[in-house]
Amino acid sequence: MSSFRDPKNPDCVRFPGSLLTKTLICSGLFVVALVGIMAVIVDSNWASRVIDAAVLAVVAVLLLNWWPGEIITDQIGIRLNGLLGREKTRIPWKDVGEVVPAMELGGSFGTSLSLRTDTLEIRSLESKLRIVHTPRHPDRNRLLHEIKMRGIQSAPTAGG
Repeated sequence: MSSFRDPKNPDCVRFPGSLLTKTLICSGLFVVALVGIMAVIVDSNWASRVIDAAVLAVVAVLLLNWWPGEIITDQIGIRLNGLLGREKTRIPWKDVGEVVPAMELGGSFGTSLSLRTDTLEIRSLESKLRIVHTPRHPDRNRLLHEIKMRGIQSAPTAGG
């Protein structure tokens, strides 16, 4: 799904996470649930059940952590909503410090696997808060345009 302007708030532009990524994460969580049910059903000793539960819990937490949040720009600032629409990070426009291109997955390692690794980091003035626009978010150029419209001069050009 591409980015879109909110019909109830014309100043608000939404950049939802990729549906494919969300579908794959949901599939992974479903597999974790099935394996968890199988681990309970199959007769085994107590220690192996604890190890199975710990491994499945770690995998489930990692999958939920990789959920692509929705980036929202509005008249107040830029924010990242996580799973179930809960707000994770908000940076008011007056506190946006810099917008820098970055790489994920180790940069060259990701590109050697033919994966897009280019990201855009929006950092607060104190660099404590950051919102990352990943390849799993649509319309990088539109996000850059929205940031420049708000007077943030440190944003890179739309081409790079």
